[in-house]
Amino acid sequence: MNFSRSLKLAAAGLAFASLPSCVKYHNLPEGYSGPVATIRGTAAQGNVFKGQSFRVTKVDGLEIAGRGAVATPTGGGPVLAVREPQVQVLPKPVTLTLTGSTIYAADGPALVDSMIGGARHVSGDLSFTPKAGGEYRVKGILEKGSESVWLEEEKSGKLVGNKITKAR
Repeated sequence: MNFSRSLKLAAAGLAFASLPSCVKYHNLPEGYSGPVATIRGTAAQGNVFKGQSFRVTKVDGLEIAGRGAVATPTGGGPVLAVREPQVQVLPKPVTLTLTGSTIYAADGPALVDSMIGGARHVSGDLSFTPKAGGEYRVKGILEKGSESVWLEEEKSGKLVGNKITKAR
């Protein structure tokens, strides 16, 4: 590749990187201090490489900023550390995208697991009206042939809406 072409490619890459993001994120209105509902995810570590995560990935079609990565390597190596993300929403009708998926500490275990059929994923939308001050938890199951995600009231364990089940 000649120098002129390399320079043009570098300039194009820089121009692309400086474009504003088209992704819109869910946020409470700026300065809002009224009542909210809290929706927490659930995560479980299966072993040092692999776990499961059940979480809200969108609110009314808007992505959840900074809440995507729920598995991170720890100690400089491929050891899984899970966290349970949460999101706050206004107490008004809302559509949540609930997602359950296998999570990994590193790309290697993820690749191997997907090749042998161990990776699981289920996602779908749930519409409901959260209560002011309400606390909810996303739960699920990711077993071969049985992949579901749902929302429960935190204290009572009562199911909110219907379970979202992966179509076979």
